[in-house]
Amino acid sequence: MDSIINHIKYKFSVEPFDFLNLKFFGGEPILRPKIIVELVSNIKALAVEYGFKLHVHFTTNGTIIPESLLQVLQECDSSFQITIDGNQSSHDSTRIRKVTGKENGTYHIILNNISRICAQLEQTSVIVRINFSNETLNGLNSLIDDLDFCDRKKVSISLHKVWQVDSNSIDKSLLFNFISYANSRRFLVNFMILKNHKGCICYADRYNQAVINYDGKVYKCTARDFNDDNSEGSLCEEGFIDWRTDRLMDRMSIRITENCKKCKLLPSCPGICSQNRLEKKGQTLCALDDDFTEEDYIIHNFNYKILKTKIETS
Repeated sequence: MDSIINHIKYKFSVEPFDFLNLKFFGGEPILRPKIIVELVSNIKALAVEYGFKLHVHFTTNGTIIPESLLQVLQECDSSFQITIDGNQSSHDSTRIRKVTGKENGTYHIILNNISRICAQLEQTSVIVRINFSNETLNGLNSLIDDLDFCDRKKVSISLHKVWQVDSNSIDKSLLFNFISYANSRRFLVNFMILKNHKGCICYADRYNQAVINYDGKVYKCTARDFNDDNSEGSLCEEGFIDWRTDRLMDRMSIRITENCKKCKLLPSCPGICSQNRLEKKGQTLCALDDDFTEEDYIIHNFNYKILKTKIETS
């Protein structure tokens, strides 16, 4: 924690910045709330001292939201990504916690915590991440009904296929029917494969981005194991990162491929995955090659932008 504070001071002394995006990722980061509260408090003080804006984000399972965390985030720009695995029946069959020897589902605990976050934090947003398969898509509309208490300006839905499931096996009619139902209830739905990110590159490709593990090892991509082979460097006590320069240069030198340049959707493409490019020796992997069409992409983003405008102006 001290090294992270020193890192922020060091970065600001070398190249002053206007904005710091501080994200907590796990595992489950909120299992250590005292550390988080202390770290956020110290960085909030730095933001005042140095004059930069601070945004704090949590990727969490949503079962532990202590009052101390909500208090330290008061008057702070914040956001949460909270995972739910289907409707109550589906979620509670896999996401359980043990209390006095009995297995209890966490579905209503998470919904209650979403309500607390939105009620107590004025400057916040919550992304409800739904990890889906064909099985969880069935009956998923009831989750939208259970989320009806949510402020649509604060809470949105994000769909992510369970990674062990083959993309070709997903029933597209189930998927798009759910998106249509959620839209009809005025919920914005991000679907990672089809979502137009308005030219935003992947966080891992940002020059000033670093994923700092508990042991001081540094990574760029959070979608890979945090082991020595994937490490991009290490954080020193003084606050600077000793990068593996060759690996960093390989990532930063990736350029748009010729077949991407010929694609008519390039101006609105959410972008290639540099991690895949590095691992596949430069091969381009396009989400629209097999599973989804250009028409799917265009219609999804068109409907998303219409609803977004309605919600923002309501």
